[in-house]
Amino acid sequence: MYWWLRKKKIAIAPFFDVLAFGGPILHAIGRIGCFMAGCCHGSACSNFLGVTYTHPKSAAIPLNVPLYPTQLFDVVLNIVILIVLFWLIKRQKFHGQLFLVYIMIYAVVRSIVENFRGDEARGFIFNGWLSHSQAIAIVLITVSIIIWRRLSKSQVIQEQEVPPEAPQS
Repeated sequence: MYWWLRKKKIAIAPFFDVLAFGGPILHAIGRIGCFMAGCCHGSACSNFLGVTYTHPKSAAIPLNVPLYPTQLFDVVLNIVILIVLFWLIKRQKFHGQLFLVYIMIYAVVRSIVENFRGDEARGFIFNGWLSHSQAIAIVLITVSIIIWRRLSKSQVIQEQEVPPEAPQS
């Protein structure tokens, strides 16, 4: 996408700011689908949050055991991210900031939700200490911070200022 935008002479950072709003919406919709299918489920839980999958074709394993609805955690958190992005529009300091905020908040949120996930087929690294998703989140946060520093130094969105009045003589 980066190279296509450059070829078409479309400003990259503002384009990604627009994409930042589609990300949480599409991600939340996708996670609702995951919840309905039983995939991306949480680990067993013994509190009021537990959701029990009973249909034999459900992707949730084990069946008939209350599991954390991590898919719904993601839905709620993506909606919160969307609200933050809308709040940030008028406070935006540079183009690309909205997209970077989306990436960084989602990476942190995903790392937290990973602690409740129960579909361990995704894999772990460092002797089971860190999931692949958490490792990817660390990379995304690090790269986002680097890009943030570059973009915030190279551009500033100018606020519309009212020209000062002419001095009275």
